[in-house]
Amino acid sequence: MKQLKFAEDLPQKILEGSKTCTWRINDNKNISVDDELLFTNNNKEPFAKAKVTSVLVTKFKNLSDKDWVGHEKFNSKDEMYKTYSGYYKFKVNEETEVKIIKFELDLLIQNSKIHNNGVFAARDIKKGEEITSDYSDEMVPGTEMFCNCGSKNCKKIIRFK
Repeated sequence: MKQLKFAEDLPQKILEGSKTCTWRINDNKNISVDDELLFTNNNKEPFAKAKVTSVLVTKFKNLSDKDWVGHEKFNSKDEMYKTYSGYYKFKVNEETEVKIIKFELDLLIQNSKIHNNGVFAARDIKKGEEITSDYSDEMVPGTEMFCNCGSKNCKKIIRFK
């Protein structure tokens, strides 16, 4: 399985669902649509698995609004080029080629174990009816998980009780 490493602040954004796209320079992994990816943090610890939904190669100067969807924002182009220059250890500018990889999370990985949860109803659920669940009763001690269900009452981080 192909692996992608993410800078310190990005795994949280991915797990929350605000980051669904990554830009890569000099990608030699030959990533393509439908590839399964293992996401790791700076310490090479896995935190999620994802499936590639689209791949586009362009230059920074040709980035469109669509390319920014699901990607973290920068205050300026200079900040963006400086950030990527730091990641890749060479000067990045508007002529630099970038691979835009959009993805969907498949699994969250906690404490190096893969979790794939299912939900079963004890009664019929009406269309449009909100469903809530507190997973903290069922978790392994010392673990936590991120939730992005969108409910106004969401805890965001669920910890073992």
